[in-house]
Parts: sequence; structure tokens; C-alpha cells
Amino acid sequence: MVVGLGDMDPSESVPSFAPELKQKLIDVSLFAPAPKHERTDVSDPLDQAGQTVLGMLQQAAVAARENCQQALDVAHKLSLQLRAAEDRIKDLEADVQHYQERTARGEEWLLRIAKDIEQKFLDPNAGRSQQSPARQSGPLRRRLEAAE
Repeated sequence: MVVGLGDMDPSESVPSFAPELKQKLIDVSLFAPAPKHERTDVSDPLDQAGQTVLGMLQQAAVAARENCQQALDVAHKLSLQLRAAEDRIKDLEADVQHYQERTARGEEWLLRIAKDIEQKFLDPNAGRSQQSPARQSGPLRRRLEAAE
């Protein structure tokens, strides 16, 4: 059926070189619904019920659209918050790694210093064998010997 031609036969708008198309249009136009020239009665309970149901469906569609939009907005907001939290976690993990490395280096220095103190101050025999003769007779050595 050709739209907007009114009572005109749809087959009249088909060019003469397409007779098979003309026949198909005639066949399809037989099944087209008849035009509605009569107005429905608003006082009929069936029509009122139908209109009420259509109104309720329209309201439900609007509410569903609003709910969907609100859910999308909340999901977007949460997505942004999640991304920010993930970035913050990465920063904190980098800080943890940095401070763990510093802690390990600090512990290595403390062990090295503790060994040096132990060797030089607490074990007098070990210190003599490792030090050069010039250092063994220095003022620090004399103080250590006086303290013993």
C-alpha cells in the first residue's frame, strides 16, 4: 500500500515496465485495514478500560526510562569512584614497595654497623688482627685499652 495517496489505486503509481510489481501491490492492498472514519465512544467501558491501560503503560514506560537513566548515572558515578580507588591503591602499593626497600636497606646498614661495633669494640683480639699497626697505636685504641 502506498502511503498518502488517499483513495487512489496503488497500482497506478507503478511504472508500466514493472507489471509484476503492479500485481503485488494490488494483492497487498487487499489486506490493508479499512480506514477508520468513525469516532470511538468515550462512554463505552471497554474503550475507557483500553485508554486506562494505555495510559498506565505510558506511565510505566516513562518510569522505567527514568529508573534506567538513574541506574546508569549511579553506575557511571560508581565506575569513576572505583577507578579513582584503583589509582589510589596503585599509588599506595608503590609507596609500600618504596618503604619496604628503604627498610631493607636500613636493616642492612644496621647489621653492618652492628658487626663493625662488635669487631672493633667488643672483641679486642679480632680488632688487632684486622687493623693495621698504625691504627692499633692510635688515641682511640689507647682509650679502649684504658676502659678495659
